[in-house]
Formats: sequence, C-alpha cells, structure tokens
Amino acid sequence: MNHPKKCDRILVMGNSNSSWLKTFSIGFSIISFGITIAIIGYIVLTTKQNQSVNEPSPTSTIDQTKNWKTYRSLEEALREPDEVYYLDLSNKNLTQVPSDILRFHNLKSLYLNFNKLTDLPEDLAELKNLETIDLTGNPVAVKDSAGLKKIIQLRPDIKVLHIIPMNPPQ
Repeated sequence: MNHPKKCDRILVMGNSNSSWLKTFSIGFSIISFGITIAIIGYIVLTTKQNQSVNEPSPTSTIDQTKNWKTYRSLEEALREPDEVYYLDLSNKNLTQVPSDILRFHNLKSLYLNFNKLTDLPEDLAELKNLETIDLTGNPVAVKDSAGLKKIIQLRPDIKVLHIIPMNPPQ
C-alpha cells in the first residue's frame, strides 16, 4: 500500500520537474531571442553608421570618402571656388544671400540656417549641381518669397529644407 503513494509522489515530482524544465527552456529561448535581436540591431546600426560616413553633413568638417570639405566662411570658400561642394553659412546674421555664392559651380549643399533671410535670389537656380538648400530658422516664407518660388519652379529637383522658427529673429 505504501508503494502506490511513492509512485504518486514520483509522478508528482516528475510533473513538477517537467514544469520547471519547460519554464527554464522558455526563459532560455527568450534570452537567446533577445541576444539575437541585440546582435542584429548592432549589425544594422554599424552598417547605417558606415553609410552615413559617405554623406557629408554640416556638422562634419571633411567628408572622408571624397575629401570634400564643408566650408564655413565665404572668404575661405572664395580662395578655391572650384573646390566648394558644401557651404555652411549658418548663424552669420545674413539678411541676404551673398552674390559670390554664384561662383561655386560645384556647390551641392548650401546651409543658411538661423540667419535673417526673408528672400532668396532666384539666380541660385543657375547652380546646376545644387541639390539642397537648408533655410531652417529663417523668417523667409515660401508664399512671400519671389526668389524661392522661382527657384522651386526652375529647379524642382532641389530639396529645400525649411523649418519656420518658433521665435523669428527681430
């Protein structure tokens, strides 16, 4: 009679062990899945970082793949106008775009962020390599800017970035 009770206990212990084993197995699978996702995320992140090295930005001084410098002053850029691909004239308190910019025939990106520009010269459309004009933080309004309207009309391929400032300059 005592023997069936031992069998019952063994069966109960067996059920308990298999439950623990299932829980352990599920936990291990979740951890393994998390590690796999972390590794994939790391690979994607490092791949994206390597891709972004190929694209110049106004915050980096030199594009490592093409060795194109981002010029941060008009005077410096005018010393070698054929080498100017990226010109960053942000935060210069400009009220108009300097006409000398038209000398930069290879210009690809023009950063005019946080100036006091209310219009753009439509002559900028003559820069055939120009791909991007960044006007973030300027009080220029597309509806009021004849020059900007003309640039967009003549060169619809140019990306015009414009974020209206919350507090326009006085």
